[in-house]
Amino acid sequence: MSGPFVVLGGGVYQLPLILAARRRGLDVLLFDGSADALGFQHATRGAVVDIADPVAVTEAAREAGAIGIAYIVTEVAVRSAAEACATLGLPSITPDVARRCTDKQAMRECFAAAGLPVPRFRAVSSTSEAMAGARELGFPLVVKPVDSSGSRGVRRCESMDELASAVDAALASSRSRRAILESFLDGPEYTVETYTVNGRTEILGVSDKDRLPFPHLVSINLTYGPFADDRLRTAIGAAAVRAIEATGLETGPGHTEVMATPDGPVVVEVACRGGGYRIFNDILPRISGVDPVEAVIDHALGRTSTATPTVRRAGVLRFFNPPERGRLVSVEGVDAARKMPNVLDVVIEATIGKPFHGITRDGERPGYIISIADTRADAVAAADRAERAVTFTIDTAVPVGERA
Repeated sequence: MSGPFVVLGGGVYQLPLILAARRRGLDVLLFDGSADALGFQHATRGAVVDIADPVAVTEAAREAGAIGIAYIVTEVAVRSAAEACATLGLPSITPDVARRCTDKQAMRECFAAAGLPVPRFRAVSSTSEAMAGARELGFPLVVKPVDSSGSRGVRRCESMDELASAVDAALASSRSRRAILESFLDGPEYTVETYTVNGRTEILGVSDKDRLPFPHLVSINLTYGPFADDRLRTAIGAAAVRAIEATGLETGPGHTEVMATPDGPVVVEVACRGGGYRIFNDILPRISGVDPVEAVIDHALGRTSTATPTVRRAGVLRFFNPPERGRLVSVEGVDAARKMPNVLDVVIEATIGKPFHGITRDGERPGYIISIADTRADAVAAADRAERAVTFTIDTAVPVGERA
């Protein structure tokens, strides 16, 4: 088999895929819309291609003679990869599955058709439609883009007074200029990380999630590992598997959000990609024994893979959230925190000298801690120690305001 293995997306969280493919001796051709993408430094070669454009991806892959097309955590590549592979006869999820997993309206409709519990919802494309939908659904409700990720444009609204600005933010974050209103689900939130092979879905990890206060629904801490109530974990996992089956996903990763409501688990969303911030490539292999990056490569090349967990460990992904607002002067204690027992890594993504506005979406979180241990208590304790060791110094005399 000759020809390049195409990777869609060259951001930092795509690097594990690029490097794993290179280790296999594959000719890695990277497509990214930015000539400055980090992945170009690590791929065999690259081309500037808009990975959100299925036609552009298809034609570039055809011209290159691609033997496979893959991504691991980027949402914008999902539909392009599916449509390009369908046209070129390469292994992938189908375009219909890709649409159901990236369009929240189509996703809700397929869940409802399968008899799964879903929040009441309305798809809208204007403020006037949103106002009519809100009168029907009532408050509180959640407003989100139909086709975006990373908590962009997602807000909870308590009244009509908050609706217009929330809808504007959601529409601005949507590639198709559509938003969805959902009745608010009350209860703790969980994420379920899975890998499906030939219709059999394996659960690689389940996390309980802590979020920032309303109105912004941004995760600030995810804890993976054995639950005190294993029946709850089983019910949450089963709900995720049923939702994945409803989308028609036959092979590939799944990143599913589930709310544990008083009436039982309700699936919020299914994404047919891996979880970001190193969940997919660093946390899951360590807590499950499965390397999903290698499984993605196998699938893209038409090879059989397995995804059955062999271990059951605990992990924490915790994001820093300093309370001050202003210019970031320094961050200290990172090296010491990295050397602590059970701490896998401590990463600072904020830039010294730049303003810190607070967190309203995923990309504004200033850094994170990953800890891995045999028990949940040890993983949490390691993250606690690392967090206490790191100090953010912020000059609050420099006004920066708050992001809308």
